Amino acid sequence: MSLWKGDIDNINNEINIIKNHFINRELWYGKLAVQTATDWADEFAITPYQAISGINDFGSDADDEAKIIGVDDMPIFAGQTHFKIFRITIVSSSRTPPPVSPYCLRFVWGTGTMADAIAADQYTSLTLTFDNFASVPFQLVFPTLENGNKVWCQCKNLNDNATIDFFVGAFGF
Repeated sequence: MSLWKGDIDNINNEINIIKNHFINRELWYGKLAVQTATDWADEFAITPYQAISGINDFGSDADDEAKIIGVDDMPIFAGQTHFKIFRITIVSSSRTPPPVSPYCLRFVWGTGTMADAIAADQYTSLTLTFDNFASVPFQLVFPTLENGNKVWCQCKNLNDNATIDFFVGAFGF
């Protein structure tokens, strides 16, 4: 069986993504003190992002979503054309034991509105229980994005207005 040029190109692309994932500079981001329409992230931030839930649903009030990456926040370093959010650290949550209900976080990306990105299935999610809120960075399954994409995070909990605070780690290439 022979490989087609397209197969070889895809393999080379995957190798470059893996190489950049493990041999790169990781930067951590939190909420910019005053977010604008295009600038949401603050490198070396001490203020975490905060997402707010609805009642057993994703928060739908104005500003319930955390605005993570705006179009002016990338590239991480000059000359880079892509970025990847790959780690998250939970700092705190409003729901603590006993009992605590799980949190579901939905990370959404796109160049248009958040609603358009959700309709296009441009999101990934994870569910957190109190046991894995350890304030230790853990992996987030997230695609490689071109600069110019925005990233939001929505929160779902059994309780209305439950909050979760976090930082994200990213790298660019």
